[in-house]
Amino acid sequence: MPLIGKAIAAALRVLSWVGTACILLMMLHVAADVVMRYLFNSPLPGTLNIVSRYYMVAVVFLSLAVAERQDAHISVEILYDRLPAGARRALAPLAWLLTALTFAAIAVRSGEVAWSKTLIRASVDEGTTTIPVWQSYWLVAIGSALVAILALWRLALALLGRPDPHAAAHTENLNE
Repeated sequence: MPLIGKAIAAALRVLSWVGTACILLMMLHVAADVVMRYLFNSPLPGTLNIVSRYYMVAVVFLSLAVAERQDAHISVEILYDRLPAGARRALAPLAWLLTALTFAAIAVRSGEVAWSKTLIRASVDEGTTTIPVWQSYWLVAIGSALVAILALWRLALALLGRPDPHAAAHTENLNE
């Protein structure tokens, strides 16, 4: 079991770095486009499509698992915080199960879409340039699958009575 946890932690570190790199690349790309557009009257072709179909998709979907690990998703805790610790401990595995099922369904469906886009080599026309976009569809499937795997891992730890060493804030909230 520790090997699985280490593999998940390593994957999340990589995703965190990839997300950070995408944000920096997006910032540089947009800044370069603005400079080229207003100083040289020659914008970079495809900036809007590259930003919206690559950078933004990568930042959102590859960062979902990182946010899940850090319990950084939006949650409604009006009732939850008023429950006794035992009830909160019982609800956490249910939440992880629902998260795993939901994101597994998203991963499967988006994987099917990604496969179909790969087969036709989906692309968009940007003036005189064609930008391939089929690769970006895989980012949704990969990010969703990683969230599902992480939620299943957290569920397994909870059912085995083992603490998740990376979720200290969540564990403290359960034990109040």
